[in-house]
Amino acid sequence: MLKGKLENKRFKALPNGLTLRMKRGPNGWSVPYYDVRDIFADIQNSFRNNPDIMRINREQGYAKVNDMLIEEIANKIGGIYSVFK
Repeated sequence: MLKGKLENKRFKALPNGLTLRMKRGPNGWSVPYYDVRDIFADIQNSFRNNPDIMRINREQGYAKVNDMLIEEIANKIGGIYSVFK
């Protein structure tokens, strides 16, 4: 019973109807769990200093940049990032 409750909360849709998911890639995670925070910070800093990312943020908004950020993190750690509408 508990497993079913967790499963339902796992993929809960956002208020705008989107469902975001990151799962392991076919070869599993490519980095140890304790490196994920550093990888996230490095990629986030590279996005902050990138003029192309700033332009995308101005033209298409924060949601597009956030999707790009999470997708880049997923690629770096061996995951698969998906957005469902």
